[in-house]
Amino acid sequence: MINLVSGLMIAEVAINQKEASGDEAPSSFKDFVDSNLDNQMMGNCVGLTSVFINTCVLAFSITRAGDMLGTNIPGLDSTQGALGFSALLAATLSTQTNVSLSRVTSGAVTCLFATFGALLLPGLASLQDPMAVYATPGTSEGVVDAILTAAPIFVQCAIWQNIAPTVTRLLDYDRTKTLVAMVAGSAIPIIMQFAWSLAVLGGGVDVSVSSGGPVLMGFMVASLVGSSIACGMSIAGELDSLLPSEQSENKDASLSNESAFPLTSSLLAVAPALAAGVVFSGGEGATAALSYAGAYGSPLLYGLLPLALVLIQRNASKNGGDFLEETKSLVPGGMVSMSALAAASVGCVMQQLSSDLGGALSFL
Repeated sequence: MINLVSGLMIAEVAINQKEASGDEAPSSFKDFVDSNLDNQMMGNCVGLTSVFINTCVLAFSITRAGDMLGTNIPGLDSTQGALGFSALLAATLSTQTNVSLSRVTSGAVTCLFATFGALLLPGLASLQDPMAVYATPGTSEGVVDAILTAAPIFVQCAIWQNIAPTVTRLLDYDRTKTLVAMVAGSAIPIIMQFAWSLAVLGGGVDVSVSSGGPVLMGFMVASLVGSSIACGMSIAGELDSLLPSEQSENKDASLSNESAFPLTSSLLAVAPALAAGVVFSGGEGATAALSYAGAYGSPLLYGLLPLALVLIQRNASKNGGDFLEETKSLVPGGMVSMSALAAASVGCVMQQLSSDLGGALSFL
């Protein structure tokens, strides 16, 4: 629900901006801030935060891709696998249009669903007492402790709002299509996670036995490809906005569905994540990066920022600004939902900050 409210707020800003001015809504959060807050320094900070968050996720994907390729291709180690995967990703970003990239990710999602179903359905069918699975005590000291520990990683893994402006533009700023797409984009991952946890904890899916099978391999490849392209698009879009451009048409081209990202932005989008992926290959450092990105970056970028943009845009509309006389809200629940998002974002940051400070003080 939190991701849905956040994504719909971002889409609302993009749609209202398009309806008011006729200009294409920018895909980068930096340009979103520049357009609505008129503060270049704040825009640069937001853009860099977006780059950091998506680089953490992309580094995780490159790490896993390198490990997977190094394990399954004779004569290839994890570092070489990460290099090859990164080179292919950079080439894809710099040569394929937004529409083509969307088609690739759609194909990856189709493969993901097919392989997920093939892995999951036999496992669910073998469960005898599903409710007893979740009633079984775990290894954590308590349910609350377990939730607080895992929450940042789950938050980051469930993030899709980084491509909300691009999805809105690809759907021609249609409110109904955007609402349906984002409701589905929020609900489906939760359902998949719940079903998978139920099957694995209940012993219906033996991952150790299936790890070498083609079905699980297809599932891993589809998830890595889809995640990497989405993060790469987001990073390249932010960098294209942050970096000085000698030719203004490069900026305009980045807003077109029929253009590819510049080569410079594509390479810079992949290189830092590749470096981190090589360093963390074979370890759990990339998982820690996901945790910090989900605990600090995501609540600020996908929680408080969309709320600020929506409120500023609505206030400008009431005061006779550049927007429509009456902006139309996509967010269900209105201010109640937006207030809940703000509270959850602040709470996530404070909880992680408290945990980190407590851990630091324990060493003193």
